[in-house]
Amino acid sequence: MRTGPKLLIPIIGLLVAIPLYSRVGDPGTAGVTSGFEDPGAAIVSRAIRSKTTGILVETSGVVERVSETQPGSSAQRFLVRLSTDVAVKVVHEARTNPVPLAVGDRVRIRGRYQWSADGGFIGGTHDISEAAGPGGWVLHQGIFYPTRTGSSDNEAS
Repeated sequence: MRTGPKLLIPIIGLLVAIPLYSRVGDPGTAGVTSGFEDPGAAIVSRAIRSKTTGILVETSGVVERVSETQPGSSAQRFLVRLSTDVAVKVVHEARTNPVPLAVGDRVRIRGRYQWSADGGFIGGTHDISEAAGPGGWVLHQGIFYPTRTGSSDNEAS
């Protein structure tokens, strides 16, 4: 039996894709523990440069600074360094479920990037009404803050 180029192309594609896929690992930690650039970090970096606002992002990074909560505010503010070496502020609604963060902790974030003249921030890291779109979260040490909608618990699987 003769092997033609039409058969070799899919086989070569699989041989390239399988090792790449196996290196990525758990999507909940992609960009945090892998050596590959986090695609969400690239999206945030582009949004900052292009002054785009209101886009849903999911990205990972290392906590660089945790700010004190302002009196009368329930917002938790912290700075995260992304794999693109961009630092982005995160404003997390922590009224009922603050994240116990420390400098150097690794986190994964899902929320909406909002551009502003001072660099913008990722907000909406909490459950929101389905009418407004998908809610966000902060994943820290295997726990989602707040509990993901539809989950019976907040442990990462």
